[in-house]
Amino acid sequence: MNSPHFSPGLIRLSCIAGGFALGLIAGARAQNPPTSGPGPDEAASMMNENFHRLGQAVGGLSADESAKLADLEKKLDADVTADPAKFMSTNFRDSAMNSFREILTPEHLKKFDEVMARSLQLGRQIKSQSNLRQVGILNAKYSQDHQNKLPGDLGTLVAGQASPDIFLAGGSKTSVPADWAAMDAKARADWVNKNTDFVDVAAGKPSDAGVDFVVAYIKPEVSPEANAFLMGDGSVQSRTAEEAKKIIEEIKAGKNPPPSMK
Repeated sequence: MNSPHFSPGLIRLSCIAGGFALGLIAGARAQNPPTSGPGPDEAASMMNENFHRLGQAVGGLSADESAKLADLEKKLDADVTADPAKFMSTNFRDSAMNSFREILTPEHLKKFDEVMARSLQLGRQIKSQSNLRQVGILNAKYSQDHQNKLPGDLGTLVAGQASPDIFLAGGSKTSVPADWAAMDAKARADWVNKNTDFVDVAAGKPSDAGVDFVVAYIKPEVSPEANAFLMGDGSVQSRTAEEAKKIIEEIKAGKNPPPSMK
């Protein structure tokens, strides 16, 4: 067996193959795929950084696996160099993933799937927290123009030209309507209020309710492995599923700030 970790090139391949299923490449989203992205060299650097632990965790590649993976990487690099647009193509990444998985032994494939599952879960959490922060920024802007009051619902924030994506959690099963651009302001606001993955618990409250005051959180059924809470100061705090359950129960009982947040 060779050294117990991927070479930088093979880490790069694994990331291309994985395709950042949650859209970690250049902030891509399944609901709204980007029309452009970073160049191959820049993207490869991003992938090496984000998935270094992936290669370390799989490890133990045989000489045969390493050689086949190196050949596949060379082929994929040539494809991307010839046509950079392929890099952001879902079909290209899915094909690369299939080729990648065919090379690994059952043992290494199992390790790869385990690490990828953890990576995807982390990606979902990061995206959700990022979106909650964006909601916090929009709340702050709204309150400045409305006597220090937060909006009555999240849909109201769409009036500020907010992207509908920020009202969804990472890995959300909800897709933005294809005719979003043609929808009027009321229809957009109604869609957000009906489909958001976040629970707004500070509607109409003062924006300076305090740093321990919970403004919004992810619906537990959307993020069963963990949760995140948007706080009164615009920060986002993450909690395990068990901790989050208690905090949400306290909020529903009228205790906001929740004692368990401290």
